[in-house]
Amino acid sequence: MLKIARAKRHLEELKAGVSAYLSTDPVSIVVEPWKAAPQLNCVAWTARIREPVPTELSAVIGDAIHNLRTALDLTANDFVQSQGKSTKGVYFPFAHSERGLHEQIRNKRFDRAGREAVDLLKGIAPYKGGNLGLRALHDLDIADKHEALVPILGTATVDLSYLV
Repeated sequence: MLKIARAKRHLEELKAGVSAYLSTDPVSIVVEPWKAAPQLNCVAWTARIREPVPTELSAVIGDAIHNLRTALDLTANDFVQSQGKSTKGVYFPFAHSERGLHEQIRNKRFDRAGREAVDLLKGIAPYKGGNLGLRALHDLDIADKHEALVPILGTATVDLSYLV
């Protein structure tokens, strides 16, 4: 499928971009007195960000996600077309819950794909609480339409005082 192949190329581009970013040694780890509880005479290992994640990676991430999500809509259309029915208004259905899936199958015209395709769809559980990866793909695609998916690198301090 063309959209999946394109998504793979985006992911290769993302991998190369992340590797290039990491090659700049953008983070340092410092060991310093733990300021939250100086009386414990403990240290904190803190990551310090010297170079932010390049924002152009957000477009690559968004493009990969969109191509994968579009591949689902194209697959839904293929199922419907194989039944000799109109593909107008057909989309791969996602629901907020298992109970709401039947309504979305109807709303997204996926019912035109036939019983076997509908049963297959139900088996992959495209709803919250169902197939988490599939649902995340859909939610990220929606989010990317309204705001950039900006990759970030955060800092963390781990409390190891209980080991003392």
